[in-house]
Amino acid sequence: MPGGHTLGCLLARGRPERRRFRLHLRDSMRYLPAALRFFGILTLGVPGYWAVAVFEIGACGVAVGALVRGLRNPPRFVYPLAPVLFAVVWGLFEWWTGLTVSPIETRIAVARWACLGAVFLTGWVLFQDERVCIGGSGRPGSGSGS
Repeated sequence: MPGGHTLGCLLARGRPERRRFRLHLRDSMRYLPAALRFFGILTLGVPGYWAVAVFEIGACGVAVGALVRGLRNPPRFVYPLAPVLFAVVWGLFEWWTGLTVSPIETRIAVARWACLGAVFLTGWVLFQDERVCIGGSGRPGSGSGS
């Protein structure tokens, strides 16, 4: 039986030991982006902007968690992040200086580009871990390249 409990063991000891369910950030980072995508797919047809806003806030939250996780071993800067960051900075510059034609559309565009940057950062940090990459068995040095 899974967990090491057989019928004889259960009868001899009574009830099996209860193990506490502990959720660690390193364990949940594999499932949070998938859950966020699942939410996004389920709310595609919802009228209004609230579903998109919840998805964008969730993507930014997952990105913060991935960055906190990646602080132990920070990966190097990658080029594709530069245009995304430039789009966010440019939109903020337009909004703060008042040089935009439509401030509401500019804020929505800044939030959308920040969400895209957050998704990119999450993938970038998560795929630095060999346990997440295809072919990795979870042990250091056991990936497909070694």
